[in-house]
Amino acid sequence: MKVAQVQAYGDALGSRHPFMWAVKPHYYGSDYYNYPYTFGLLFGLGLYAAYRDDPASFPERYDG
Repeated sequence: MKVAQVQAYGDALGSRHPFMWAVKPHYYGSDYYNYPYTFGLLFGLGLYAAYRDDPASFPERYDG
């Protein structure tokens, strides 16, 4: 867990918690908590796919 925190946060954390996964049950025990993140990821991937299909007109279609 400490290695994962170093990889994810670098020097941004003042201290590391070896059992962070165990003291944050909403990470894995709540369906709703993860929904907004999943939606955001899928939405972003959809936008990126639209950009890759037609990069030249993407800004106009995105702002339109």
